[in-house]
Amino acid sequence: MAQGQATTAYTTPVGYITHTVAGNASALSAGAVSYISPSMVQPNTFAGASTASPSGSATITFSGGVPAGLNTSSLLEVTTAGSNVGWWSSIISSTATTITVNDNFPAGLPAATTVAVRNHTTVKSFLGSNAPGLTPFDGVVVNDEVLILNPVTQVTTTYAYVPAAVSGGPADGWFNLGTSANADNDIIEPGTSVQVKRFSSGGLSFVSSGTVKTTSTQVDLYKAFNWVGTFAAANSTLNGMGFNTQLIIFDGANTNYDQLQYINANQSATTFAAVDPAFFGAPTVGNLGDSSNAGTVPFEGGAGAIIIRAGTEANSVITIPGATVAP
Repeated sequence: MAQGQATTAYTTPVGYITHTVAGNASALSAGAVSYISPSMVQPNTFAGASTASPSGSATITFSGGVPAGLNTSSLLEVTTAGSNVGWWSSIISSTATTITVNDNFPAGLPAATTVAVRNHTTVKSFLGSNAPGLTPFDGVVVNDEVLILNPVTQVTTTYAYVPAAVSGGPADGWFNLGTSANADNDIIEPGTSVQVKRFSSGGLSFVSSGTVKTTSTQVDLYKAFNWVGTFAAANSTLNGMGFNTQLIIFDGANTNYDQLQYINANQSATTFAAVDPAFFGAPTVGNLGDSSNAGTVPFEGGAGAIIIRAGTEANSVITIPGATVAP
């Protein structure tokens, strides 16, 4: 049902997943839209336990072994700390015993808080050297696009794959079409998806690879549009993603509820919402089109979806579960 659905997934510590991109079968001038997410992540470059509580500070201390020279190309994630599991922040700097991140750590973290460090997923680490086979930018043919949403500003950045002969650079690469700058290393934040806009008729598929993420991830939801993804490489469900208990519910009366949308291959949208438990006897996700219980509807590995938050509701944090690796 969802665009970007996975057709192949292996939940081993290192694996790969196949994504699909819809073709522009209806000759839409706006292009056919798909939402896909990097379900695999980069391998850990450091893991350790703090020597003291980092709460109230942006710096966390360890007994040693921290890689020197870490920067914003990497992130730190809390891996054990109750409700704070999955909190993450980009790294600013490091020494042999400390890591400083962009945000203050949450309150209440104990000493011996465990964390993991890894490189951010980037446009190139996810999409490779145009692994999907998108139509590149050459200034003549209409090129396909990849878009990343900044949910804070509600501004999207548009990218295209540009051959070196066109860019004048040393190699082919991903470029920001707004600034004309190379964007191979632009970051795709954890738990988010990207939009792929295809202007050619044929659908595409490609394989992304990496490390299976088994820990949870915190994702900020902002007013208006949010593009979310999954780390469940072997597929999950709408309830399994925790949407039934973490989204603002629809109770049949309020209008300020979160809408969860899949964009289908034919470019129609299927809209869901977390519904009042009274409707089905337990917290679940409902299909707003046919009023059915949609808790078991798949959220497939590598897929993306849209969450629309009413403008009068506050921002919040949801926790996206990691993948379950079979023994």
